[in-house]
Amino acid sequence: SSLAASRLPAMEVVDDSLPESASADGSPELSDEGQQWKDKSRVHAVAHKVFDTMLFAGEVLVDFFGLEKSPYQEHIDIARRQRKRERRRKRMQDAAQQQQEASIIGQMEAPEQEDSADSN
Repeated sequence: SSLAASRLPAMEVVDDSLPESASADGSPELSDEGQQWKDKSRVHAVAHKVFDTMLFAGEVLVDFFGLEKSPYQEHIDIARRQRKRERRRKRMQDAAQQQQEASIIGQMEAPEQEDSADSN
């Protein structure tokens, strides 16, 4: 641990405060370097805001025009709906067939039950 610490370069302490000098009335005045730093900071903030606004507007336009979708998405959705309809139709058809078979079996068993009731 101490060996690793000895190999690391020494960290410099950077003063991020704005260089100031006092005016005649005692209020702080920025030096030329401080004014340049402040101007750069303002330009950076404005540029960031403009970029952020343009990014948001771009996302809204992409959504509005549907540019994020696959060009074939409409065809994919239609095929998906058709498959779903076909599965639903098949389930309904199978249920109707099972009900019809149950009805036929019930009719076939009904006379046997009557015969067994008569024999008792």
